[in-house]
Amino acid sequence: MLISIAMPTYGYNGRGVEFLDHNLSMLAKQSFKDFEVVFSDHSVDDTIYDYINSQQHIPTNYTYVRCSRGRGIISPNLNNAIRHCKGDYVKVLFQDDFLYNSNSLALLELHARCYRPVWMMSEFVHTNDGVTFYRKYDPAFTQDIWTGNNLMGCPSGLMFRRKYNLNFDESLNMLMDVDYYYRMFLEYGMPYIVDSITYANRTWGKRLTDTIPQDKINAEMKIVNEKYSDHGNSWIDWFQPCSFLQEELPPMSYCGN
Repeated sequence: MLISIAMPTYGYNGRGVEFLDHNLSMLAKQSFKDFEVVFSDHSVDDTIYDYINSQQHIPTNYTYVRCSRGRGIISPNLNNAIRHCKGDYVKVLFQDDFLYNSNSLALLELHARCYRPVWMMSEFVHTNDGVTFYRKYDPAFTQDIWTGNNLMGCPSGLMFRRKYNLNFDESLNMLMDVDYYYRMFLEYGMPYIVDSITYANRTWGKRLTDTIPQDKINAEMKIVNEKYSDHGNSWIDWFQPCSFLQEELPPMSYCGN
């Protein structure tokens, strides 16, 4: 099973190479090797490109593409990375985040191979410096997630079957994740939760979402309200899970060793 790592990149206020180096050093340590990395670069210069082409620990199976569309908004860059993925599953991994340990991809592949979920989220920890960790987080889906009540975590915890991707709404930045999670839920049902830590979420204070002004957030809230305001809190009354997903589940013996 090929897993595609979809990684949107940009300058990160001068720390892009630092974060990317840390991220890729952990990818190079993975015990599971059947993966590709797709970089989609929003940068206006060649800093990220030059770094990728100069490093020996870059995975041999990688694709680098540019994305000039929608600079300053995460969704177009992430969609561009996903568009170039070839794997059975796509694992989103932001540049400033990183896999938790050398078995993270192996654990995700095991859950994907055994249970074949359409989409899955995993537990994670937070870090400020990339070395020390705090606040373990257990993802939970809420019926009002589209309002911004995000208990699922950032997209670095997301992995999904590529053929069922819905694409992120490119008009959204702050709320791009909750909108995507909610649409995946409406289309395919509840996410499968991996009850083990697989990645670290870096909270360094100048992430793109930390710099979005309130008026932009208000505009995004208007967009999602126009999409889902009639859903209210009564989705359980009209939501119908997709029965074909159950039919696709393999027998438990498929897990093997």
